[in-house]
Amino acid sequence: MPRYYCDYCDAYLTHDSASVRKQHVTGFKHKANVRAYYALFEQQLCIHEEQIRAREFQQSRRQAIQAPMYHQFQQQFHPAAMRQPYMHPQQQQQQQQQQQQQQQQPPPKEGQKWSFSKQT
Repeated sequence: MPRYYCDYCDAYLTHDSASVRKQHVTGFKHKANVRAYYALFEQQLCIHEEQIRAREFQQSRRQAIQAPMYHQFQQQFHPAAMRQPYMHPQQQQQQQQQQQQQQQQPPPKEGQKWSFSKQT
């Protein structure tokens, strides 16, 4: 007659009959072993949940600290806020005149090529 192996108790039952198995499953030691087995998973789950909560808390603190610093950085180094290099007033006038001339020149019509005139 085959023997029944109980995973929770790590023991073999000598007779594999329904009555012997039922008597074993309702026994005090078997129930204690089942509780201990599932308590391990519950402990591991609690530890995992605590680690997740701790990680989320650290991330929220990091974001709370970094957010103001990030906005300060963005404002300080934003291209619109960057200072223009110093130019002599005459250079500024020349640059403005060049920009105005470029804006005043009409774009070439379709089929018309750019013409460059030689200055002598």
